[in-house]
Amino acid sequence: MACLVSDLQKKFPFVPVQLYSGNSHQVLDQLLHYNSDIAFVVKEEWNEPDIKLHHLMDIDFWFIVPAGHKYDGKEVLLGDVMAEPFLFREEGSSTREILFSLCRVHRVPIPNVGLQFHGLNESIRSVMAGYGTMLAPALAVNDLLKRKEVGRVKVKSIDIRRPIYLCSRKHDTESNFHLNQFTAYVRENVIRKATTTANQDSTYQY
Repeated sequence: MACLVSDLQKKFPFVPVQLYSGNSHQVLDQLLHYNSDIAFVVKEEWNEPDIKLHHLMDIDFWFIVPAGHKYDGKEVLLGDVMAEPFLFREEGSSTREILFSLCRVHRVPIPNVGLQFHGLNESIRSVMAGYGTMLAPALAVNDLLKRKEVGRVKVKSIDIRRPIYLCSRKHDTESNFHLNQFTAYVRENVIRKATTTANQDSTYQY
C-alpha cells in the first residue's frame, strides 16, 4: 500500500495523504470514528453493518522464516512450523485468529505466545534479523524473498488465500473528489501489482 500512495503522491503532489497501519479491529475503529476516510482490511467474517465493502482481490499468505533456516525452501507439517519460535500479531489481528483456527482444525497444539508484535512490519523485521517464524501476506514479503532476506517454508496440505477489502462508511453522503481519485487509482493498480507478483511467484513454488 505504501508504494501505491507514493505513486499517487507523484501524480497528485498537492493531495495530502496520511497512512496509518494497524490490525483489522484498530483500522475499522478508526474508520467508524471518523479518524480515517477509508480502510484496507484483510478479513473473512464481517459483522459491521455500518461498513461498505468493496472486494479488491484475494492474496496469498506464506509462512516465512529467517534466511538459511533449517526449513527454508522445504515442505514440512504444520506441527513442525508451530514448534519453532513463532511471532504472533497482537490481539485483534485477524491473522492471529487464522493461525489459531489452523491449529484447532489440524489438531496442532497452539504454541505459547512469546514475542508479540504490534504491526506487520515489526514482525517481518524480526524474522529478517534472524528470530522467529510468522505468517505474512505474500505481497509484503515477495521482494524480500527475491533478495534472500527471508526464507519461505511450505506447509503440507495448507494453502492460505485471504480477501482484502476497501472499506468506507456506508452512510457517508458527501463525495470527496480527491478520495474518489485515490480509491479509483488503488482499485486499478493494486490488482495490476498483484497480477505482476503472481506471475513472478513461480520461483518460490515447490
